[in-house]
Amino acid sequence: MNIKLTGDCADLKEGLEILKDEYRCSKDIEINCVKTTEFILKVSYDGNKAEITFSEKAHFFRGVGLLFENISYGKDSFTVTEHPRFTMCGSMYDIAQSNAVINTDNVKNLLRKSAVMGLNMFMLYCEDNYEVKEYPYFGYMRGRYTGKEMKMLDDYAYALGIELIPCIQTLAHLKDALRWNAYNDMKMDADTLLVGEEKVYEFIDALIKSASENVRTKRIHIGMDEAFALGEGKYLTKNGYRNRFDIMLEHLGRVREIVNKYGLKPMIWSDMFFSSAIGNSEYYSKDCVIPPKVLEAYPKDVTLVYWDYYRDDKEFYREYIAKHRAFGTEPVFAGGVHTWYSIAPWEQRSIDYTDAALQVCAEEGIKEVFCTIWGDDNTEAHIYTTLQGLQLFAEINFNGPYNEQEFAKRFKYCTDINLDDFKVLAEIECLPGHSNGLNPGNVYSKAFMWLDVLLGFDDKFFDNGEGEKIEAHYRSCADRISSAKTRNGEFNNIYEYYELVCRALEYKASIGNRLIGAYKKSKSALKQELPRLEELKKRMTKLKDYHRKDWYMINKPFGWEVMEQRYATVIMRTDTAIFRINEYLNGTVDKLEELEAERLAPDLFINAYSYLFSASRASII
Repeated sequence: MNIKLTGDCADLKEGLEILKDEYRCSKDIEINCVKTTEFILKVSYDGNKAEITFSEKAHFFRGVGLLFENISYGKDSFTVTEHPRFTMCGSMYDIAQSNAVINTDNVKNLLRKSAVMGLNMFMLYCEDNYEVKEYPYFGYMRGRYTGKEMKMLDDYAYALGIELIPCIQTLAHLKDALRWNAYNDMKMDADTLLVGEEKVYEFIDALIKSASENVRTKRIHIGMDEAFALGEGKYLTKNGYRNRFDIMLEHLGRVREIVNKYGLKPMIWSDMFFSSAIGNSEYYSKDCVIPPKVLEAYPKDVTLVYWDYYRDDKEFYREYIAKHRAFGTEPVFAGGVHTWYSIAPWEQRSIDYTDAALQVCAEEGIKEVFCTIWGDDNTEAHIYTTLQGLQLFAEINFNGPYNEQEFAKRFKYCTDINLDDFKVLAEIECLPGHSNGLNPGNVYSKAFMWLDVLLGFDDKFFDNGEGEKIEAHYRSCADRISSAKTRNGEFNNIYEYYELVCRALEYKASIGNRLIGAYKKSKSALKQELPRLEELKKRMTKLKDYHRKDWYMINKPFGWEVMEQRYATVIMRTDTAIFRINEYLNGTVDKLEELEAERLAPDLFINAYSYLFSASRASII
């Protein structure tokens, strides 16, 4: 395939060369490029030549994709016109909380996919995962990006018309950095900086300088969210009680001075200014009234990012946009792609919440939006399952309300992923009779994967004879996923991973109740579970081996040690279960206390690994 560009094309050739393998079309074609000040994307084709009218570089690359997609349908001539609703529409990938630091080759791949979709902004959420030379323990053993790597990624993004915006923290969410003794005199507690200390602002100066010096943009996200203990601990001891809003405002003022020094335009997550202004940690409260003095005091040159990932209530979004605007600054909206705290993606949740949120944003005139991809608790969902969320933001931006049929065609062209196959991945979490989870924030695959074989806290929730149904559910998912492994292009590995997940869960999900039931029945019944435990060890080992290979292809090596510990724990605890059962069967012990212990109805269902495998505080990491 050869593409010849004419017209306003000088700034497009490098990006087109980068994307040449993304466009699936064997046809040679000449494209006339027309740059316009009108915010529009128009693609026309007469059977020989094409013309793309665009206002932004990233939109042009979407236009090329639309051109070849429509040609692939056999159309001899056509015109496609789209009117983008947002001036900024992009994504943010969390590589910090998970310590799954996407390697530069795969960041580039995400940038390429983003460009073909027409997204024009990309963030890597870094807490301490970037190089700050003055502070060698910052990001130590955490796979931090070097300045050279960030410059390379910025150059790559720029060629594709994508703004690479630094996204860091300058108040809390710094637990991994602050663990080191080198920062003892800078921390208020394990997670939060000690506001007011001069050393803290020298530190923040170095963070902002390092984060911004290797990128072109003058925008920077400086975080400041979820500092729940602000004003407590060491700060309270040193300064006495002070209103949290005043502390927050003073700290922002000091950080603004640094940002201004480097000529940057800051944005922050908005939750702390809501919660501190109303005197509690509540962010999403319809009854929340921000005092006038707070609205007046807020600095108008700091953009508030309104993040909301959990609702399809359009009126709530509308009210909260108004509450943000009352601060006197135009907010940015951040939605979510629901892949965190679970192993499988929650496709429908992402669709319902995103569609509602972005429709309201468009109606209310919000101009900048992005989707967040959080990595809480080590990113067990495959990173490329997030492409559905990126495509969702792109299609709602360019075409309005979600239309599954049209979405499926675009998703297939931009990623080579079949939507019907992708939907099967979402079904992993939809257990028969339990499709919505214990509450909207909870899913099952992760709990089943990591609950202890002998000490399953949530066994009681599934002890009413559902074991065989659950096993059949995962077996069915595995069989359907297996058939997708050869028809999703470069992302066949997604399906390989999830087939192995389901094969393991088929044996793991109900094992606790199986062992309890067999133990109560007879020694003979318990003995019959031993082959199942041996098979579980094999399946978990096979999953671990594949996941390891996939991790090292996608991420930097740092962080895998955490996943490996999880797999090792399940495998070794399964081995211990076999050992204990054999002790009981041969008379070495007269009972199994682990299985004698009464299972209580779960009153704590947290999908964080450290709460799943032991009741000991030593497990909470």
